[in-house]
Amino acid sequence: MTTLTGVFDGGRYFEGPRWHSGRLWFVDCMARTLLSLSHSGECERHARFEDDTPCGLGVLPDGRVIVLTMFRKRLMSYADGRLSLYADLSGMARVRSTT
Repeated sequence: MTTLTGVFDGGRYFEGPRWHSGRLWFVDCMARTLLSLSHSGECERHARFEDDTPCGLGVLPDGRVIVLTMFRKRLMSYADGRLSLYADLSGMARVRSTT
């Protein structure tokens, strides 16, 4: 029998887990935050998205974390403790109707 143990309790809806620089990075979509966990399970909140919902992330070749926003369709980079616009995709990304 396998026993499961949690490493982080709290949060609402996590997406985009990526291992980077010795930490597990992810977003909490509902709390609109960029988070990371250390090996020991210590959670660090890096940024809060005041005007949109983060919905996934990746890491650029130069080591910056990049986060996609759901409604404004932007890629935001995180470096040196702050978010900045990396690319505005709103002119290209379209919502497709299912009807």
